[in-house]
Order: sequence, then C-alpha cells, then structure tokens
Amino acid sequence: MTLKIILKKIRNFTKEHLVLMIIFLISTIFFLIQHYFYLGWDFSAYSLNARYLFYGGNYYEVYRAPLISILLGIFMIFGYKTAEYLYIIFVCILFFFSAKKLMNVLQEKYFKNKINKKTIEILFYLFLLNPFLLKFGLLEGTELLALSFFQLFLSYFLEGKISGYFLALAVLSRYNFFIFFIFFFFTKDYKKIIKNISLFFLVLSPWLLFNFFKWGHPLTSIIDSYYLNIFSRQDLKERFLLRNLLYPINYLLPFFICGIFLFFYKKDWKKKVPLVFMIAFFLFLIDVYKTPFKIIRYMFNLSLPIAFFSLLGAEKTIKKFPKTKNFIFFIFFLLFLSSILSLTRNFYLEKNSIYAEAGEKIKNLGLENCTILSNIWVPVSYYSENVVFLKDGINKSLEENKIVLILKGYTTIDDMFKMEEIKDYQSIYENEKFVLLGKQKLSKENCFKKQRHDIPLLLNPCSIIEKIKIGSLSKKICEIIRKN
Repeated sequence: MTLKIILKKIRNFTKEHLVLMIIFLISTIFFLIQHYFYLGWDFSAYSLNARYLFYGGNYYEVYRAPLISILLGIFMIFGYKTAEYLYIIFVCILFFFSAKKLMNVLQEKYFKNKINKKTIEILFYLFLLNPFLLKFGLLEGTELLALSFFQLFLSYFLEGKISGYFLALAVLSRYNFFIFFIFFFFTKDYKKIIKNISLFFLVLSPWLLFNFFKWGHPLTSIIDSYYLNIFSRQDLKERFLLRNLLYPINYLLPFFICGIFLFFYKKDWKKKVPLVFMIAFFLFLIDVYKTPFKIIRYMFNLSLPIAFFSLLGAEKTIKKFPKTKNFIFFIFFLLFLSSILSLTRNFYLEKNSIYAEAGEKIKNLGLENCTILSNIWVPVSYYSENVVFLKDGINKSLEENKIVLILKGYTTIDDMFKMEEIKDYQSIYENEKFVLLGKQKLSKENCFKKQRHDIPLLLNPCSIIEKIKIGSLSKKICEIIRKN
C-alpha cells in the first residue's frame, strides 16, 4: 500500500468521523500537555525499566508489568524524553481505535435499530473521556494502555471470536486484568476455550521465560506485584467507601443510574452484551475492594462499564425525547472541554521541578556514579539513574560511604527517620528544597559506587503461596517449575 493510498484513507476516515477526530485530537493534545507538566512516579519507573532492558540502565523494578517499558524502549531510539511523547500518541491512537471497534460491536450486537451508529460512537467516546479517565489515563503510564487492549478483548469476545491474545496484552500492561481469565469459559465451544487459553499463554510466554532465566521463576514479577500491592499491605487495609464511586461516575451519574435501572427493569441481564458489562463492573469493583490501599486511581477500569451503562441511559432518553439528542451532544462536549481546561490548569499550578533539580545537582557535584539512597528515589533516579530506596536507615547508609538524599517536606509510610533529625547529620549540599547527606570528606572517588539494582522483593516466590494458604499442592507445583 502506497503512502498516497494511506493518506487518502486517513482523509476519508476523517471526513466520515469528523466529530470523533476532533475529540481525539483534543484529548491527545491534553495528554501530551499533562505529561509535560507532570511526570508520575510510576511513569518514571517504567522509563527506568525501559532503559535497563534496552540501554544498559542500572535500575529495574521487578514487580512492574513489562509492556509499557518494552514500548518505551522501542521509542527510545528517538531519545528518552521523545519516547514518552511518542508512547502517549501511540496509546491515544490505540485507545481511539479500540473504542471505535467496541462501538461498532455494541451497535451491531445491542444498539442496532435503536439509535443511529454515529450517535452511539460520539456519545460512547465522550462518556469514556470523562474527567476521571482524562486525569488518570496516562498520568502513571499504564491505565489507558491496558484498558485499550481490554476493549479489543471485549470486542472480539462479544463477537464470538478468538480473543486470548488481547487479554494477554492487557495483563502484560497491568497484572490485575488476569481476573478476566474466567471469560474464556463463558462458552460451550471447548475448541475455542483451548485456543484462547493457548494464545493467552503464548503471548505471555516470552515474559515468563525472561523471568525464569533472569530470576529463577516464571512468576517472579507477578508474585512480586501481588506481594507489594496486596499481601504486604494487609495491616494497612483501608475501608471501601461507596461514595468514592462518584469519582469515576462524576457527571455521568444521571444517565448511569438510568442505565442501571433499565438493566434490571428491562431484564437486560438475560442479554449477553449488558450482562458482560455488569460482570466486568463487579469484577473491577472486587479488584478495588480487595486492594488494601483504596487509591482513587485504582478505580480507573470502572470507566468502561460506567460509560456503557451511561450510554444505555442516554439511548433511552434520546429514544423517548428525540429532540434532546443535539442538546445532549452539546452539553457533554462542553463538559469534555471544560474538564480539559480545568485539569490542564491544575497541572500547570502543581508543576514541581524538585526531582529534576535534585538530579541535576547530583550530576553537577560529580556524584552520578555514587550510590545515593532516598525515601523518594524513583522520580530523582529518572534524572540521575543512581538513586535507590533508603531501606537501612540513615546511619547505616552513611557508614557504608553511601549518600542520602532527603527532599524536605516529602514523607512516605516507609520512612525510618524524622525530618527534624536531618540537621544532626553532615551534609554535602543543602538548599531550601533538599539535602544530600554524607560522611565528612566523602567524594566521588571514595563513595560507594552505584550498582545494578534488579533484585525481586521475594527471593523465593513460592514462599508467598505458602503464606496465603493456597495449598500445599500449589506450592509443590511452584517449586517444581522453579529454576534450580
């Protein structure tokens, strides 16, 4: 296919879907601006993982799903920072086409002969791009990527097609999508079940093999993630509050309530499409409920079923009151634009360059080859690539000729020190934002040199199976597949 033909197809597609393309362009520009003003902790870690995998970097967090780092690593041929913006554009395009594919399936399988296709497309896309999705979709890097692959999985699943590879890609983006493995069994076609499971593990297998040869067990990264996010935080478990659902629902509440009412009143639970979305809604809720920390961002995946049931409510409203269609379009497009402007303004006001300043100072002092420890390590290591977690306390670290970086006013639940104690230690450099602590006469020549950091949280992944009491057989199987 020649470039001329490709450009012609793009031009024809744009003419046919002009409103969708305008919404797509505005949302993509927003995500790019958002990333310019705000670099998330997780996004920094994924970038560091990409540098480790592809460019000899020194820092790797084992518990993180790999797909975003693989994509960033590929884009990094154009430069570290450029790669992040190329990745964001790629995910926006993927999300658009996955949503478009799902819209087509919904229209064919459920909304056919109810309201026209373009109405379905525009409303569903606008409902997806509500302020909650806009704020958290690419803030930390993986949410929108995983949801895009899940939308493709649902599209093929609802069409009765083989879809296992799309679920695997969602899992490689965020491990919590593994819960939808049970969808493979929602059919009586055993050949299809076997094909889906086979393709699912075929796509996962390169990552599992990498884990096996690198750390001794194929499930090292997955179990590390479970240990960090679930098992190790049981003592800090927070209550699940139903009112927090208002964050992902936000201004879709009237149509969402209407859609949920229609689901039960019209007995839509007997139909495949709405039933699948209701099951997805409850599975996402269970995932949030079982996660100890009830961070608002963890409800991100609820955006998809919320958008569907809101569309259900909007469709019924338009069908009953046809003259409201243009008014609904206008209102939600205005809400979309106002969300963009409000969120952009907030990120501009919250822009914080302390991490870049600390990383730059480390380089200016010639300490980039020294090991530096900090309670806020990942965002600074993004700039200097030699900052790791302060796990042994300040005293022990300084005795080993390591340097300790403390960002003033930045605390975490894992801190082993109090801010007022900092003045008791010798400093290499200090300003009003941060301080570098080190022994007297410590220099770049005699400091503890930086090393590769790629150690799992659990050296024996099978030990966690015993502690969560899955069963002795599971532990034995885990031990058998462990690298000797």
